[in-house]
Amino acid sequence: MLVSNPNEDPIYVEIRVKGQQRWQGTIEPLYNVTPTFPGVMGGPVEVRAWISETDPQSGQQKKLEPALVFASQRVLWNGYFNEIVGKGL
Repeated sequence: MLVSNPNEDPIYVEIRVKGQQRWQGTIEPLYNVTPTFPGVMGGPVEVRAWISETDPQSGQQKKLEPALVFASQRVLWNGYFNEIVGKGL
């Protein structure tokens, strides 16, 4: 996966594969992350993003509003590279 934050604010992101959460974290403005899931096949792959802030009492991310995100699924298999760009819903 490649996930990029094109926003001016940090975003909180969750990535799910076949409905199971595989990654979560915060991406700073104009930064990328490349989480990997070795051995995981199939889909769908869902990337959800929110403008967020940290709750001072719990330390948890508080989801404020949906955020724009750029995501692509990258596969390296048997010496071949394939990339599929995500589509917004």
